[in-house]
Amino acid sequence: MANKTYTTIKNEIRTAAVETLSNALTAAYGEAAITGKVGASEICVCVGIDDETGAKQYVTFAPTVKDFRTYKATKKTFTAYDGEKAVQAFSDKIAEQAEKKAEVARKKAEKIAKDNEMRAKRKAEKEAAKNAD
Repeated sequence: MANKTYTTIKNEIRTAAVETLSNALTAAYGEAAITGKVGASEICVCVGIDDETGAKQYVTFAPTVKDFRTYKATKKTFTAYDGEKAVQAFSDKIAEQAEKKAEVARKKAEKIAKDNEMRAKRKAEKEAAKNAD
């Protein structure tokens, strides 16, 4: 038996993943909802019907096999995908976005409080001037 190429191995992994995903989607949505394959590895599922138009709502699922080896092509080097690092980077990004959003909200609240204080001060000054007359 000859050694399998990297592409053949990735194709076999993708085929197995499509089959597993298809079985899981059939179990989740029912066989009638599984519209079929759109491409070699993309599964189309009808997930509902639009209340306004009556049109079917579709979702497609296509597993992607990430590179699991680092290799160099003619013009580019491909690095092996590290799922744990990708998950951590995404978690860090979400945390950073939440931090920035909280900071913006804090600054906005401070500005509103300052504006309200200034309005109250002006109103009090107007009332005082009015009462002085």
